[in-house]
Amino acid sequence: MPDEITAIRELLIAHQGDPRVDISDAVTRIERLTSAARFSDLDAGARAFAWTLGAAAVAMRLRTEQADPGDLDRAIEWNSAAARAWPDDDPNLARTRCNLATLLTERYERDGDVDDLVEAAALFSNAVRLLRVQGARLDVALHSWGLHWHVRAGARGGKPTDLDRAIAAYREALRQQEGDANERAGYLNSLGLALRAKGRADADPGLLAEAAEVYEQAQTISAPGSEPFVSASVNLAMVLQDRAEADNDPRLIDRAVEQYRLVLPLLPKHDPGLQLRVTTNLAVALIDVYRHRRDVQLLHDATAELRANADRSPAGPVRDLVEANLAAAMLELADYTGQLAFLDEAISVYEQLLLRPTPERLINLGVALLARYRRRESAADLDRSISLLDDAARTTRSAIERASAHNSQANAVSIRYDESSDLADLDRCIALRNRAIGEVAVGSLDRAIYEGNLGVDLAKRYDTTEDVSDLAAAIEHQRAAVDAVPPNWSDQPRLLAGLADSLARQAIRSGQAVDRHAATAAYRTAVNTARRTLPEQALGAAMRWGQWAAEQGSWAEAAAAYRSGLTALANLVASQSLRGDKESWLRDARDLTPAAGLAAVFAGDLPGAVTMLEQGRAMLLADALARPARVGAVPRTD
Repeated sequence: MPDEITAIRELLIAHQGDPRVDISDAVTRIERLTSAARFSDLDAGARAFAWTLGAAAVAMRLRTEQADPGDLDRAIEWNSAAARAWPDDDPNLARTRCNLATLLTERYERDGDVDDLVEAAALFSNAVRLLRVQGARLDVALHSWGLHWHVRAGARGGKPTDLDRAIAAYREALRQQEGDANERAGYLNSLGLALRAKGRADADPGLLAEAAEVYEQAQTISAPGSEPFVSASVNLAMVLQDRAEADNDPRLIDRAVEQYRLVLPLLPKHDPGLQLRVTTNLAVALIDVYRHRRDVQLLHDATAELRANADRSPAGPVRDLVEANLAAAMLELADYTGQLAFLDEAISVYEQLLLRPTPERLINLGVALLARYRRRESAADLDRSISLLDDAARTTRSAIERASAHNSQANAVSIRYDESSDLADLDRCIALRNRAIGEVAVGSLDRAIYEGNLGVDLAKRYDTTEDVSDLAAAIEHQRAAVDAVPPNWSDQPRLLAGLADSLARQAIRSGQAVDRHAATAAYRTAVNTARRTLPEQALGAAMRWGQWAAEQGSWAEAAAAYRSGLTALANLVASQSLRGDKESWLRDARDLTPAAGLAAVFAGDLPGAVTMLEQGRAMLLADALARPARVGAVPRTD
């Protein structure tokens, strides 16, 4: 029987050197050995060694294409038997307990049973203590313990300090002298993941920058094309995307794209799941590049890649990731084109993903429902959006997600205020905006959005209370937001339009020409920048600009503003595939055509008035012709 144990051990060593060696042979031999009647005659140490070899063999097979569904449970069973059999003073006991704790943590990730994590925590603590006493190699155990704390941070009952413990364990593992370069690169990758998770949870750009440095170290010390090198490259690209948003630096997005393109040829052909994740991440990075450069071809390319990935992804977490990003691309296309069909498609995807809810998915669906409410005005969409966003804000552990949920809640409550005029709604909205601002990094794109939105709500409150300090604060926040974003960023027109509205209020209050010129310039810039990539914003800003200019008696300016609005409206109506969606835009802009014609008349431009009236009539006529005849209608004969 000792000869049999030696043969099994040699098989394991051979498999480690060449994964093509059939590890199932070792598993079969262990099963035969441990079920033999004479197995119980062996001393405790020999039995423990056999079970340890068997657990190792099953754990190895678990990570191959030959894996059996019961391999994880069997590995835990045999490791447990080995842990019970090793004498208390045997140096192998600590490592066996460490292996068992690692497998229990893995089973928690499969089954979600927190009891596995509790047992694993006790085993890790005991194993590491014994290894310290023995003066044995610590780095492997410390790395595994760090992985455990990282998993526990996201488990039910997990604490923010769990990530700190993971980081501390990884750092201590790296301080050990043992381990080759690839092993240390693996430890660096794990440290980077924990730093990134904590950086996202705390909205701390310093931690994100440190994570990027750690991944770069892992790249440097690992062999090009090796598994640690590929992991480091993918992880570096992901954290560069995070940093681009936190630091408001589009150059970091370009670096992320470079990393993804660098690693694509190096991906193992036998891991299609990894290829799907990386190509999906690249598509998301291209969408981020689009948001900075407004090159719509990037958006179309990314959407095509995401659709292809969704079609070839099997059901599971990878497909969920692909579809979530595809839905996000649909929302971008809905903004770019004004086509509500893209919005409907995004909502359909988010509804399916909500069968497996996460705070991020709650936020995404809530935001999409709110966008649909603005067009179709279904109270159910508004109420559900508020509920989803409230759930996300309560359940997320990420400061970034919590800020996003608070800002989106405020968007919904602000819309409700527009309908109710209940000042309590507006006060709640402003409180939510301030909470969102306090939870994200200074200088980030998120903070710019939240500050711009806060300015809009403060300006609304000024309309009711006439408190000049609200208007001054609105303009201050909106200027800060506009100054913070890159000049070609896709959401810049929204911020400019909000600032223009507040400057128009300031001009009315002061009566000063300098304030009026500032408002006019802001409106003109907002409409011109939104015309190509955010037609809805172009329409809304043009209508408000025209109304304000008309109230000031600036009829030529009002006519020019309304003319821009008619152009934006024509594009929006033409892009809709459903008649109801065309009517939605026409309903919102029903006063635009007569206002445009009147402004042109007062400006002394009668031909322009006729042209704008005819343009409006043409849109209405086209819509009427698209409607089916009423059943039972009497045909006209005159």
